[in-house]
Amino acid sequence: MFNKMGRQRKIFASKPRVDNGKKNPPAPFIIIASAIIILLAVGVGAMAFHPAGKVIPQINSKYATNLSKSPFLFELNNTEYAVYLHSASASSADIYVQKLPNFINNVLSVELHENNSTKINLGSVYADLEIKLNAVSKNFNSINISMYPLQQYLLIKPDSGSISIVTSYSQPSSTTAPSQNSTTSSQPPTTSTSTTTTTSPSSTTTTSSSSSSANESLALNLIKANSYYVLMQNYSAMYANAASNCTSSLYNSSYLAKYGSNPPAGSYLNAKSNSPSQISMGESAKGAIVSFSYKSVSSVPAIAGTVLVLSVDVSSSAISNSTFSGIFSGSNYQTMLSNYHTIAGVGNACGIYVV
Repeated sequence: MFNKMGRQRKIFASKPRVDNGKKNPPAPFIIIASAIIILLAVGVGAMAFHPAGKVIPQINSKYATNLSKSPFLFELNNTEYAVYLHSASASSADIYVQKLPNFINNVLSVELHENNSTKINLGSVYADLEIKLNAVSKNFNSINISMYPLQQYLLIKPDSGSISIVTSYSQPSSTTAPSQNSTTSSQPPTTSTSTTTTTSPSSTTTTSSSSSSANESLALNLIKANSYYVLMQNYSAMYANAASNCTSSLYNSSYLAKYGSNPPAGSYLNAKSNSPSQISMGESAKGAIVSFSYKSVSSVPAIAGTVLVLSVDVSSSAISNSTFSGIFSGSNYQTMLSNYHTIAGVGNACGIYVV
């Protein structure tokens, strides 16, 4: 670069000088001025790519930051998210977390309590991020938080009672605060096991009119904040995980650890053949009523079939929970939830087969 500039100065020097009454700036001045212009251009480009010229931090270890009602961007597991302060009190705060791009992804409302941590699941069934509320400002317009990444192999359950999906929300830009009139679902999860942000299972519909499609879309948003939906999502994930990753040796060691004795001969194959590979969800609409049917998927007829039906009345936002049936016949929400915690306590893919 400097050699090229040096030759250029020689070319300029060989040209006849024109005396126009003004002194030409020395060549070093031109070089410095050009360098400043280039640096300014690069700086402006960087600021346009990232707000305020900041590089989006990757949460690979503990990361502390002050949070206000302006979005703070971060990256977790190669995915970008935005987090904002929604409201705060003397010892607690409510924050919004959203996967980018913000116009196509749900907004999660996460409740934090000072000197306590809340575990959330942004990209999986199990918790992948822990957020601790360190302090709240005197005027409640900012908070200090610490974020800790969590490894999936730990199978840590999210704090679902502190998580809900925001169903009415005005998307903020990168420089504006979120709307203050946001509301949550009429039935937020209170004792649910997880609030997932992954794409819901494929579904089928019985109608194709635009009004039915609109009702189904609204019903799906409502149902995602329901504790039964969350519970069934987790059961499906456990069955799918077991079908793919539970081996005979892992089953035997897990059984021994839980019951203190080796499993009876053939227990692994028996458990595997008598368990569904997943829980699928289908939907159908009839007017303002949208029904979501959960079915156990198995090649064994006695195992396959409907296990739960949830009906959503879009006109009133009411959700009706039917009784469990099929392989879950005789169970209720509390027994299913308790059983889920027991299964998760095994700590690996074989939990659903061992319990």
